[in-house]
Parts: sequence; structure tokens; C-alpha cells
Amino acid sequence: MKKNTLKQIGKIGLLTLTISTTISLLGDQDYHIRYGIPTSTEAFQTMLEEVEEKTPVTTDSNDKARVFYYVMENPNLDESEKAMIYDLADMLKENPNLNPDLAGIALKDLRISYGESNNQYQDSTIAIYSSYDNTIHVFRRKEEVPSKIMVHEIIHCIYNNHGTFHLPDYFVEGTTQLLTDEYASETPFLEESSYPYETIMVKLLCEMVGSDKVLETFTDGNLGHIEKELEKKISKEETKTFMESVNNVFQEYKQERRVGKEQLEKMLSYTDYFFINKYKKEPTREKIEYYYYLRELLKEMAEEDSYTHYLNYIEEKGIYTIPYFSTELKNTYQTPEKVYLEKPLLKRIASYTNTQQNV
Repeated sequence: MKKNTLKQIGKIGLLTLTISTTISLLGDQDYHIRYGIPTSTEAFQTMLEEVEEKTPVTTDSNDKARVFYYVMENPNLDESEKAMIYDLADMLKENPNLNPDLAGIALKDLRISYGESNNQYQDSTIAIYSSYDNTIHVFRRKEEVPSKIMVHEIIHCIYNNHGTFHLPDYFVEGTTQLLTDEYASETPFLEESSYPYETIMVKLLCEMVGSDKVLETFTDGNLGHIEKELEKKISKEETKTFMESVNNVFQEYKQERRVGKEQLEKMLSYTDYFFINKYKKEPTREKIEYYYYLRELLKEMAEEDSYTHYLNYIEEKGIYTIPYFSTELKNTYQTPEKVYLEKPLLKRIASYTNTQQNV
């Protein structure tokens, strides 16, 4: 989770906004000069060749791969830390909206600081990414940190300059975690994280408007992409009220770790209305069952100790093998299935989530 204090927020917003708006306002030549980015096709090709030569990444001449040139040049990261970023090659190459230079600028001087004292966050918090100093602050020793937590924070950094600070927290954390699950997890369909409900909400939005629009929104920092798609099924006013309702639900959950049933039912009434209209044209039993599954999972947010209720639900109902972003997973799981989890895995998840968090 990307966390900023009130004291920092003005500086953070200004810093990120300066980079992204400078790039949009300057001409291409000035923008590349200011940030030391080559301008010619030949120079870009040279960058890709160096990436191929000096890293384990296969570029396939994909321009997104030049992100790794910046990583390669970063003097602050050791090879094991760089390897975690190289492993995200598919995530970067498969996002058509990603600006490789914006991502590269963020990664070029990224720092990771281990063993820091945690005076500001919950004792269970393991790591945060701060755009204020472009550093992943880790409150454990390096060998104690699960790689998925580090990948989650690295993804925050990659997309920081793209404008994710414009987006609601639930959407940023849920999308970041879903990307982490699909590109860097052995259990890609299981929300084995501190953000199960945020991730489920993002999956629901993928079902409503398409995963391509969700990824475009995350990359551009603009909820308008989702809102325009929703307005094809419900009115503009209904769309506005629904998006506000979703944000209110997750703001309350963030503060209280549970949500009032009335607030939750209000949000779900809009998803019900949306899918009733949607399934008039696409009346497939599997899709209806999957929507009901996600809906009922979200209802567990109203329960005390909501995470235990989440675990109980997936133990009883299983999980669906439905990928949203990863091409490799889409090719592997072409037909969605429901699978059931073994008790040892559930116990491990419960232990993991109760003792470790990332923000």
C-alpha cells in the first residue's frame, strides 16, 4: 500500500504532478533532454540491445522493455532487487498504456531501505513505498520480507509518475495487488494479502467494464475511462452515485475494518442493477454465478473480524481461476473453474495476513 502522511501529501502530489505534467506540457525534445532520455529510434534500439545483453530480460523489440535499461543503471539496487523488477517484464510489455520512460524515471533512482524503525504504522506493517523520497521503507530485515510484498511496492513505484495519486486508495491497492497476484504469485487467484476486498472490488469492476479499461484507468490515473463504460449501461448520475458509494464503503472499511450493512447494501444495489441490465443481453449462468460469488464475498466486509469471514467463505465456496491481465494465465486457464483450497494453505494465509502487511 502506498501511504503518505498529511504533512507529506502536498509535497508528494506536487513532486509527482510536476514530473507527469512537465512531460505533457514540454515538447518531446525538451522532455527527453530534461530527463536524459534518448530521442532517436537508433538510441532506443541500443537501449534494448543492452537490456538483452546485460539482463535476463528478452525484449522481443518491445519498447516497454527499455524500462529495464533504467533499472540496470540504478546504483542503489543490488542484483537481487533488480531481479524482482526484471521478473515483471511480462506485466510491463503487456500494458499498451504504459509509458516506459515515466516508469523508467521512477525506477532509475529507486531506493530500498531495510530494518527501519516503525513509529508511524501498525506493528504488523512490513513495508511502504513513499513517492516523497522514491524509497521503499522496510520495517524488517531483508531476509524476513516475502518477495510478494516487495513486488507490490515496486509496482507502486512503476506507476507512480503515471498519476495513480488521482485515484481512490481502494482502486490503487486492489489493482496493484491483482497485478502482483497475476505476475508474481504462485497462488494468482487467491487474495493472499492485506487487501482481499479491495482486490475483489477491482475484479468486479473488471467484470463491469472490462479489464482493459481497468488497466487503462490505473495507468492513466483517470477514473473517467471506467465511468464512460458504466454510462453505457446506467445513467451518468447513477454512475456518479455508484462510484461515490464504492469509495465511501472502502473509506469506512479502511478506518473501521468493517462496513455498515446499510452503506454496503447501497453500493451493491447499484451493482445488482448494472448486472441485471447487462445479463439481459448476456444471460449466461456462469457469469451470473460468478457475480453472485463476488457480491457475497463483499458482503463479508460488514462482519466483525471480516478477514476471518473472508477465509471461511473461500474455504466453503472455493475460488475461481479467472485471470484479468496476464496473457500467460489467460492461455493456461482458458475455461474458468472453481477450485477448493486445502486446509494447510488456508492456515498459512491466515497466519500470513494476521502478522504481515504492506502499505
